[in-house]
Amino acid sequence: MPVAAVARKVGEHDTRLWRIFHYYVERAMKEMDMTKSA
Repeated sequence: MPVAAVARKVGEHDTRLWRIFHYYVERAMKEMDMTKSA
């Protein structure tokens, strides 16, 4: 579902949702162990 559609459904600005998504994706990427990648 597009972020803009979610924003309308939850009554929030899409910019705020993008900030939240970026925060958690960046956090998850930092926690990933990529040392055993091929």
